[in-house]
Amino acid sequence: MKIKPTTSSFRGWWRTAKCWPVLFAWMYVVPHIYASGWQKSDGSAIHLEKKGFSIAPPEGWEYRFDHYGASFLTQDVLLQGEKFQRNIQVMRFATPRFLDVTTAEEFMHLIPERMSAARPDLESYHMRNYQFTELANGNKGILFYAGFTVNGYDMMQAHILTSSSTNAYLATYTDLAKNMDGSEDHESFRYAWSSLTSLDTGGVSGYRYAWLWQGISAIALLCIGIAWFFRYRRRQDARLSDEEHEEDDFLEEDDDDSDLEMHGVVVEDESEYTSISSEVSDYDQRS
Repeated sequence: MKIKPTTSSFRGWWRTAKCWPVLFAWMYVVPHIYASGWQKSDGSAIHLEKKGFSIAPPEGWEYRFDHYGASFLTQDVLLQGEKFQRNIQVMRFATPRFLDVTTAEEFMHLIPERMSAARPDLESYHMRNYQFTELANGNKGILFYAGFTVNGYDMMQAHILTSSSTNAYLATYTDLAKNMDGSEDHESFRYAWSSLTSLDTGGVSGYRYAWLWQGISAIALLCIGIAWFFRYRRRQDARLSDEEHEEDDFLEEDDDDSDLEMHGVVVEDESEYTSISSEVSDYDQRS
């Protein structure tokens, strides 16, 4: 006996069949969506064009974008038995900053305020010191060191502040204090320092009161130009005056001998000229 499928059973089968592609797509897409949050670094620079900077995370670290207020976050892989992952995060500010002492003093107060507000569990957050440094691309930066305690662990942070002409950026490295004391000699810090200093903002910050110095320079150049112009005019006037004097002297010399030279007479002695004049007068009277 052959049983024909009813219309209702066919529709049910068709609806089930249509669900399989959706189910397979879901099984494929969801893991990739989850994995796309964290990506593994190969040590090359990551360019965030919309954020205006690039940075090279340490090789083997994980990284992701826009994580808890940070434009960029990269962290070491959590090994078994460890309770903390050292990490680097980059925060972008809406306005540029001048990299000078005034800005350094401002951030010595601003960083603790921001960190304490973002992480209420931080205890005894304090700034240690700051110094001016240079990034891998030659741009200037300000390096800050800070210390704090969280969950009973003594921690440290190294902050590098740099700026372009449009935005300022703060790159922060966080690790256990024991790994950062004498940081220049610790391998893990040198590894992270290479990443911190790879921060490239694609530009440089200006100088405070640059417009004032530009104005002063322009006025100074204008004054130099005016002084040179008047000095040049004085030299020209003096040269023309000397030429006029020389011409006058020459004309005066010509006027002294002009009458005598016209008659072809050269006066060598005044007595001879007198006798010649007397002879001419006598001849006129006889005539």
